[in-house]
Amino acid sequence: MITVSILMENSLVGHRGLEAEHGLSVLIEDEGHSILFDTGSSSLFLDNAKRLKKDLSKISSVVLSHPHYDHSGGFLSFADQWETERKRLYTGKDFFSDRFEENSFSYTFLGNGFSKEDLIERGIECSTVESPVRISPHCWVVTGFRQRNALESVPSR
Repeated sequence: MITVSILMENSLVGHRGLEAEHGLSVLIEDEGHSILFDTGSSSLFLDNAKRLKKDLSKISSVVLSHPHYDHSGGFLSFADQWETERKRLYTGKDFFSDRFEENSFSYTFLGNGFSKEDLIERGIECSTVESPVRISPHCWVVTGFRQRNALESVPSR
C-alpha cells in the first residue's frame, strides 16, 4: 500500500495545526520505502512531519523536482538530520545551474541553496535522472516530458 502525506504546501485548507508556506513537500511511503519528494522553502516541513507523526529518519531517497527554492529550500535542514546509511538524492539535468528572475533593474535568485560539495560533505549520493528510474516497488522518477501546448512553454527567464 502506498501512503502519500503532504508535509508542506501553500495553504492550510482543512488542517490548522500545520504550518504553510510557498512551496511543496510530500512524503511517499511504499512497502517499507520512504521517499521525500521536494522539501519546501524552509525547514517548516520538518515541523509538520512531527505534527503528523511521520518518521523521516527512515527516508531512503529524496527527489527534488526542480531547482527552485520553494521545492529545495529545506533540503539542507533535512540532510543535516538524515540518518539512513545510504542517502540518495535524485535530480534532473542542470539542477545545479543558477536560476534567477529578472526584475526591473535587478535579478532575484530563485535557485536551490546548496551545492554538490554540500552533498559530498554529508555523504549523499546524487543521481541525475535522464531516463525513468524505479526507486521503490511502485514509484518511478521520470523526466523528459515534451511540452505540447502554449500553457507549458518555458519562460524566457
